[in-house]
Amino acid sequence: MGEASLRHKLFYGVLGGLISSRRYRQSLADFVNSLDLKDNSRILDVGCGIGTVSFALHRKLPYSSILAFDKFRSQIKRATRYQRIYCLDRIDFYVGDIDTFPQLVSLDKKIWAKAESYDYIFASGVLEHVDLDKTIAKFSKYLKEDGKFIDIGIKEALAGKLIKGPMDFKIHSEEDILRAYILAGLDSTEKITLEDKRLERFRIAITGKKSKVT
Repeated sequence: MGEASLRHKLFYGVLGGLISSRRYRQSLADFVNSLDLKDNSRILDVGCGIGTVSFALHRKLPYSSILAFDKFRSQIKRATRYQRIYCLDRIDFYVGDIDTFPQLVSLDKKIWAKAESYDYIFASGVLEHVDLDKTIAKFSKYLKEDGKFIDIGIKEALAGKLIKGPMDFKIHSEEDILRAYILAGLDSTEKITLEDKRLERFRIAITGKKSKVT
């Protein structure tokens, strides 16, 4: 087993109980429900894990289409299993890596995502594992004009640092995220208040809007 696979098992071993808990999923769903989002949208969920954000978006925006991907096949298998159970048919789950996006793979086909095609791009607990500036710059190209990038990151606080522990990822400050947005041409940035105090202890949410297509 490679180092990356070991980190993956450790990460989900530590967070698995929390991410799978009903209270956590409800907290994240409540946050998604609090966002001012329009229906009939195209949404990209980057590093979707088991689909927690995608499922919340599906329930809030039933006429929107969601494309969600994660690099770990095990996570996508869990997500598609939940999808079948709850009949959430407007989400397409794929296996794919941030570095090789827009190439995505499912069990029966390969697709290439089109540039400038999403109204919203979500990244929940993802940017801590990759190059922040490079990743935000890359995915901002897939936003429509007035589209929004919404990062739900790990907070620079005691709870976030405890979660980090021995795992190989970097917690970004609010200033780092805002700077990366600006460098990627995203403006109208906004820090969103997380009403759930349990979620607020270790997560932070910041949006950036693409005002002009470049």
